[in-house]
Amino acid sequence: CGWFFDEPSGLETTQILKYARYGLELARRLDAPDLEKSFLKKLAEGKSNLPDYGSLREIFQKA
Repeated sequence: CGWFFDEPSGLETTQILKYARYGLELARRLDAPDLEKSFLKKLAEGKSNLPDYGSLREIFQKA
């Protein structure tokens, strides 16, 4: 897990979110159901410990 013991805005989590973005893109190319909307909704529930970074959704969108 990329942020189990860490601040979610850190390097490891940011890299894992980039992998997730690529996975969503691959699914889209294969005509899979659109997963991004539900993924972003889940990410919005997770918050950074540093107020400047906001939610995991915001971190994902900046990654």
